[in-house]
Amino acid sequence: MIGHIYYIFGLLIILSIISIIANFNKFYSIEEWHNKFKKVTGKYPEKKEFRNSEEYNLKTGISILSYIEFTWLLLGILTSSWYMFITLFIYIMTVSSIIKPIRFNIIGKVVSLHLVLVRFITYLFLVINHFHLHIDILSIVVKSLHL
Repeated sequence: MIGHIYYIFGLLIILSIISIIANFNKFYSIEEWHNKFKKVTGKYPEKKEFRNSEEYNLKTGISILSYIEFTWLLLGILTSSWYMFITLFIYIMTVSSIIKPIRFNIIGKVVSLHLVLVRFITYLFLVINHFHLHIDILSIVVKSLHL
């Protein structure tokens, strides 16, 4: 029962990631502007310094959803699919730290979209696996390593 509640929150996170994918260029340009503003002024922009209120609302919404997703990801370590969550967390952190210097050029944009798609596919698989497939991925991986 608790697992069902946990993965229902996962469905909400999947819906938010679909929104990010659908509006990726807009979110990416807001993030790029935010980063440049901080680099030039040395401080985070306030609400009145955004180009319009829609961009401020999008940036605030994405920040809140990022915190919720991060919390959900960390709580995933307590589930039976802990190895998937740890692997995804390590992958995201590794790739994010590698692309940090080139984050706002075409390669960085492609890799950022790649990370969003990896998160979407992984979360979708975890939710479907919990509610329907019930595949024990860890045993499959262990068996394949002991050839």
